[in-house]
Amino acid sequence: MLADPYSSDVRLFMMTLDIDQEKRTELKVRSRMEHDGMTGLLNRETFIARVSRILKNSTPPKRHALIMLDIDEFKKHNDQYGHPYGDQVIRETARFIKGFLRKTDLCGRMGGDEFMVFLNDISSEEEMIPRIDMFCQILKHPDGENGEITCSLGVVFYPRDGRTFQELYQKADTALYDVKRTGRGNYRIYSPDLKRKGEEEPGAF
Repeated sequence: MLADPYSSDVRLFMMTLDIDQEKRTELKVRSRMEHDGMTGLLNRETFIARVSRILKNSTPPKRHALIMLDIDEFKKHNDQYGHPYGDQVIRETARFIKGFLRKTDLCGRMGGDEFMVFLNDISSEEEMIPRIDMFCQILKHPDGENGEITCSLGVVFYPRDGRTFQELYQKADTALYDVKRTGRGNYRIYSPDLKRKGEEEPGAF
């Protein structure tokens, strides 16, 4: 702002800079860094970081659910029908997962055919059972001449089964393993009596 030497007026000089394009480019780069390129879901690192942040800021009576899932016999199908087919199955599974979630929930591709879902701020464990059962059914779908695609799910709850991501992850993995051990295409809710990997009896398979 400068005073006009010939009057009592004050002159204002202003320069504007349009940074919309720069900001859009920055957001695109950040999105590519945080999301899985094949599915559009959060990548492993971003999913863990966001869930960990929510858990850190949560205290009972807040409740959450964490679901670990993978595609049954994916390697067999991938080897038999080829990698393009396997990629398509992964993308379709991601689409079904996204269709199931609320806006406040999170989902990520952890690698390969493994996914995780975080159901944020649930009402109770008991009321989530029908919803999880419905989710398991949604993930089952016919695949033409190749039969049926199914997924196995391991389910844990905060704070009942743990208060950190690592605690919940390990127990979800145990629950998922039990589904695989006893038959696929289903879900299992963690309980302390479930066998962990390496604890099965000789000849169990």
